[in-house]
Amino acid sequence: MKKQVSHFWQQHHLSIALIAGLAGLVYLIVQAVSFAERLPTIVWDESMYLYKGYLFAAGRYTPFEDFGPWTNQLPVSFLIPGYVQEWFGPGMRTSRTYAVVVGALAALGLWLTMRRNAGPWWAAAAVWTLALNPTYVQVFSQSFAQTLVSMLFAWMLFFGLGAKRQDWELILAAFMAGLAGMARVNVLPALPLLILYVFWQHGSRPGFKALAAGLLPVVFFHVLYWPEILKFWAYWIPPEIFSAIEPFRSPWQEIFLPPDFAWFPLSRWTNDPASLQWIGIRAFWQSIRVNFVIFFGLLTAAFLYRRGAGGKADSESRQVVAFSPEKELAYLAVSFFILYAVHLYAANGRGCQFVCLPGYIMFFFMFGFVLIGRSASFWRLDQPAWKQVLMVVLVLALLLALEYNFNSDYLDFRYDLIRNTFDIEIPRLKDGRIVEGTGLLWELLENKFGYDHFPLRQFILHTETAVHLVRWIKMAGLVLLAAPLLYRVLRRRVGLRLGFGVFVLVFVLGYGLLASGSRLFGRHLTMEACQDSVIASYEQVGAELADLIPPGSQVYWDVKADMLLLYLPEVETFTPQLNATFTYVDDPTADPETLFRFGWWNPVLKERWVQEADYILVENRFFDEEWQARLEAGEVEQILLTEPVASCRGDDARIVVLVPTP
Repeated sequence: MKKQVSHFWQQHHLSIALIAGLAGLVYLIVQAVSFAERLPTIVWDESMYLYKGYLFAAGRYTPFEDFGPWTNQLPVSFLIPGYVQEWFGPGMRTSRTYAVVVGALAALGLWLTMRRNAGPWWAAAAVWTLALNPTYVQVFSQSFAQTLVSMLFAWMLFFGLGAKRQDWELILAAFMAGLAGMARVNVLPALPLLILYVFWQHGSRPGFKALAAGLLPVVFFHVLYWPEILKFWAYWIPPEIFSAIEPFRSPWQEIFLPPDFAWFPLSRWTNDPASLQWIGIRAFWQSIRVNFVIFFGLLTAAFLYRRGAGGKADSESRQVVAFSPEKELAYLAVSFFILYAVHLYAANGRGCQFVCLPGYIMFFFMFGFVLIGRSASFWRLDQPAWKQVLMVVLVLALLLALEYNFNSDYLDFRYDLIRNTFDIEIPRLKDGRIVEGTGLLWELLENKFGYDHFPLRQFILHTETAVHLVRWIKMAGLVLLAAPLLYRVLRRRVGLRLGFGVFVLVFVLGYGLLASGSRLFGRHLTMEACQDSVIASYEQVGAELADLIPPGSQVYWDVKADMLLLYLPEVETFTPQLNATFTYVDDPTADPETLFRFGWWNPVLKERWVQEADYILVENRFFDEEWQARLEAGEVEQILLTEPVASCRGDDARIVVLVPTP
């Protein structure tokens, strides 16, 4: 029987891998379609890129223009989704369909890249890593910049990696790298890194062609929007480096961290669990938890890699003597960790206040996937004993660090433990015989043995030490109990020859993949999906608003997400409000015209716009005492309260429509 199974596997394992990969793609797409239909648009980024991009594509504004929409990223992140809205009709259905298509293309590009450079099983594993992680699936079902950039990088790697690449493929790869950089400045370093790799791996002639192709989108968009694009670069370039940029520098910038924030000295914050520094550390560990398979896969590769140990996965590389797989690995590793460092810097107060770091990884995680699979043919499985001990210790330490980052008190588990031990019902005993009726275990212990269980019950339910014990038992049990048992079974049954430390790496990597949907890992960043169609709700409310508000009306916009504005394509807005409160300056003395020019606003502009508006739209959760006072004073009149645009958000998702009274 074993020989038959082995023979069947040898004949059909490649076909099985192909089917597994395609099944993962289908599963990913099915989930993405479902999420696209049911996810509310809560995060500002999705609808902001869509609506501003639509305004740019429709020709009503241009990126970076004075008094226009605040263009806080480079133009491609707005223009591509904007032109999709312009071509196929503005609305949430168009945007979510676009997201699913782009996400599917990203997954397909990753699968093809891995299949050619690492083999079909690694390709299938990569796709299933995407499909089993609900955070990844939700990102691929919404029009985030991550979806677009990861798709561009997946196909850039497909055209740029491997032996026997034609010049046109390298040119296309470099062009995609430049396009990705013009979508998100944080990934712009990927372009020079790719060009340097092409020079290093393929020589000067392909290198210069790639250089020209990569610079093409960069130069094109800078020439197209010059000099207004300097408004964007003024945020990143210090005045002492380029003084000519000063007229384009906004006097106001987003402030994510207080001026006195500092990591050193450590004594300033280590004893304060509520400090911003601890929030930053928790965000760092959250980024590893959400992207566990990638980071743990890279750790596994670092432990097992041995130079010159392999490199045979790519059959093409054997036919091209000059091609070096190790140069390819170096390029992937340097790219991943430089992009990670850039995003760490951005999350440290330049682009957000730490919490965006887990999502930032999805801009460049394609490099990590390919690096893991491509390096596998260089792995040495016969590791020395000292190194295997080190593997087990570090894996246990890493899992405990992630577990302590997991914000759970395990109270439900502890209550279940009590219910299934002390509070379990057992038959009653009398004189050593079972009698009619049942009792609780703790009653038996007290009556028969005089054991008072109450202190232990209190310890389990109400002490922090019990929580620590649960964490240790959970992770130590995984590494020191479950892994050894499975290791022993596999050694006896199938003759497994891996050392225990290597097996622990493979075991935990597989555990992370299968548990990607758990709250410890991928489910940590997911949003609640409604039971019914959010798209249908938006279309219903959007149609109601379009019937009420005539084209050309001036709208005061106090709604965090801009998605509904896609159903009012002909209205006029006060463009700084498209950024919600992110560009609101609570300073009535600031010059209103300068504020407006750079896309900011303040109480003076707010009051002016309330008076100038034909219609005022307020998200119900923002309908506060100030709006209620205006309503009671007769300054405004309420003419409509819509149905919720997302049923799972309840009354908060209703839109209040007001008109100023004469």
